[in-house]
Amino acid sequence: RRTGSLALFLRKVYHLAHLRLENLCQSLQLPEEIVRRIWTTLEWTLRTHHTIMKDRHLDQVIMCALYIVCKVSGKECETNFTDIMKHYRNQPQAASHVYRSVLIKPGAGAGGREVTAPPNTCPPTPGRMAASSTVGHDGEERGDLINFYNTVILSDEARIKEFALRFSVKKSGVESNLPPLSPLPQLRANPSSPCRKVSDSHSVFIRPLKPSNMAPITQSPIKPSLSYSFSRSPAKDLQAINEMMR
Repeated sequence: RRTGSLALFLRKVYHLAHLRLENLCQSLQLPEEIVRRIWTTLEWTLRTHHTIMKDRHLDQVIMCALYIVCKVSGKECETNFTDIMKHYRNQPQAASHVYRSVLIKPGAGAGGREVTAPPNTCPPTPGRMAASSTVGHDGEERGDLINFYNTVILSDEARIKEFALRFSVKKSGVESNLPPLSPLPQLRANPSSPCRKVSDSHSVFIRPLKPSNMAPITQSPIKPSLSYSFSRSPAKDLQAINEMMR
């Protein structure tokens, strides 16, 4: 087991990718076999094409890996980007610029050197979606997630499509010829985190109510997930969670 700051960072990325993928797959109600295929494709992409993450968001690669594997796995599992982004918006870290403004082609400064955006700045959001793109003054091209998928993920250089097609039954002929699947990471509880998972089948967590949250409940315009606070929330919120667990 490797130690050091870099190894710790990579392990955190590894487990965060699985946590977000698992949440998205559960929301889309994908079978476990397909989830393992998606994870295998995502892991292979991050391991062999790590440069695809440069100036991009982890969630962008996750959603593309999910889409391409579902697409080659047959009509019973096929989904579209509209549904994927709809369920992605329910995740707490979701932001519209993640799927609206994806780096397609990096810009070039003097001498052909790549230039990156200043730190702590949010990438611009294109005004149009689907098959639209924006080009900055330095030649940097950005587009939506579908544009990124068609231009970068499906490119011959990335070879991601070639890898994902190995999971196609039509391509492999029979189920036994499918490539080996990567094991799913074992998510361990963080002792420093107040959250505790209460179900192996659902993403349901409990945590103590913080003193800062003791103010009266207000309706938020963004509802990332179901929540219930004892002695504070209406009974219908708890009923909604119970219905989800059934």
